[in-house]
Amino acid sequence: MSNLLMLFKQKYNHIFGGYSPCQWHVESIGLYVADYKLSSLLFSQIYNKLYPFQSVKMINAIYYHKSYGPTFGAGRDLHITIDFNGGCSNIGNTYKQDDYQNAQSTFFCLIKPQIVECEFLMLTFM
Repeated sequence: MSNLLMLFKQKYNHIFGGYSPCQWHVESIGLYVADYKLSSLLFSQIYNKLYPFQSVKMINAIYYHKSYGPTFGAGRDLHITIDFNGGCSNIGNTYKQDDYQNAQSTFFCLIKPQIVECEFLMLTFM
């Protein structure tokens, strides 16, 4: 599947997520996927911000592995575990963030995401 918009809602109603035009697979080996269009992004509703993909890291837009949940960026800028109960946020490795923000709390406002709802939408552009 490609052109996926992923929306996550955490325990305190904070909404965050990401978009990538890259093809997502479920493979036994881990693999990074490049975004040569540079259109992948992450977002956080609580900060009302978009975090664009950095062109110098274009080969690390997303990461897939059969035992991982959605993962954006080489440094796990946004990573959700396969059971959606855990994850980490380390924004600023592959996706650009403002220097004044705490990389670990950007998306969750907590140590763990505590996701209560998620939606994956496949976008079609005409």
